[in-house]
This record gives sequence, C-alpha cells and structure tokens, in this order.
Amino acid sequence: GENLMNRSENTTRSLSDSKDAEVSADVTFREVGGKTGRTIGLSGGTSYEKTGGESAENTILTLSGSQDTRSMTYQSDGESSTLNGRIQYTEPLGKKWTLSTSANYTWSRRDRVRDAFDPAGRNDYYSSISKSDYLRQQYDVTAQYKFGTGSWITVGARAIGTLNETFSKSYGIEETTGKDLWSWYVAPSLNFQYNKGINRLIVSSSAFSQRPSADRMLPVLNIANPSRLPPGNGYLKPFS
Repeated sequence: GENLMNRSENTTRSLSDSKDAEVSADVTFREVGGKTGRTIGLSGGTSYEKTGGESAENTILTLSGSQDTRSMTYQSDGESSTLNGRIQYTEPLGKKWTLSTSANYTWSRRDRVRDAFDPAGRNDYYSSISKSDYLRQQYDVTAQYKFGTGSWITVGARAIGTLNETFSKSYGIEETTGKDLWSWYVAPSLNFQYNKGINRLIVSSSAFSQRPSADRMLPVLNIANPSRLPPGNGYLKPFS
C-alpha cells in the first residue's frame, strides 16, 4: 500500500526592537491625627512599552501525499500600557492590636498588530490583530496581635476581582470575549512569628491570583504552524 506522511517544516528568521519607560512613587503619612502608629500610605506607578519587528517564515506542509509551500513576511507593532495605584490604612487598637486595610487597582492595555505579506503583496487573511483591556481589584484586611518582642500573629482576608476583555482577529475570524465578565475570589491569610532567644518560628499561609497568558486567551486560531491550529479561550479564569 501507499505510505502517506503528514509533516510540517518551518523556517523562521526575525528582527525585533522595543522601547519602554516606567515611573513609580509612594508616600506615607505617619501619626495621622496625632495618634502614634496610625498611618496612611499611597503608592502608584505607570509603564509604557512599544515593540516592533519583522520576521520571514517559510513553511512546507506535507499532507496526504501532497505538498504545500508558503512564504510569508510579517511586520509587527505593539503597545502596552499599565497604570496602578494602592492605598493602605493602619490603625492601632490599644497596645497589642493593629488593624490594617488596603485597596489595590491595576489597569493595563495591550495592542498587537501583525501585518502579513506574501510574494504577491499584503495578505489580510494571515494578518492578525489583538487588543485587550485588563482590570484588577484587590482588597485586604488584616488584624495583628503582638504577644512579645518580635512575636505576633496576623489573620486576615483578601478579595480579588479581575476583568479581561479581548478583541482578536486572525485567520479571517474575529471575536470579542470577556466583555463585562468579572471573576472574583476570596481567600483567608495567616502569618505567625515567634521569637525566643536565638530561635525563631515562622508560619505563613496566603493566596494569590494570576491570569493565564495572553496567547492562551486569544479566541481565534494561532496560525504559527499551519498543521496545528490551536484556538485560545478568552473565558479562562485566573488561577490561584
């Protein structure tokens, strides 16, 4: 019988460049209202990145005995912006207790445009666009009790909400996902430290949230390898 082989050969060369800038600041007001230990802290920052580049790709796809060759040149442009801010308030309650609360906000935008050109000229079918807006809210409240020099226990809770809206267009398909879709989770936290002489015992437990990578969330096909076209999922939730 005839032996058919499915095979993909891909050769790529690329050149890229990037420029970025970042600014951050913080300030703390102590003994607010004349009370020792009462503080208000403010912090924030912003960043910007611009990327660009060009790549050439040659793909040979052997499928069911036939062979298809594609030569493409891609020109890429991208911009990323981030803005974040935080406010924290600390209130002493007597000599042993301290109550702290904080609120954190982050906004980021990421735009990517990849124009494709085949030997005949611009090829919109293989060009791609992705635009995403990401919002994150985080609220913390903790209570700390001191029971000795350098010894204390802190208990609290954290609430995190994220919103990720993504527009993508690739391989002739366009879609918007995550619009007005917030994802929330609440988790407790615990920190314990005990000191006696040269001995120290520390116990800590907390939670975190991290969003999936942008490539995994793009809701259209990834055409980097024409023999394998995996779509992303714009509704993936942050993992913890």
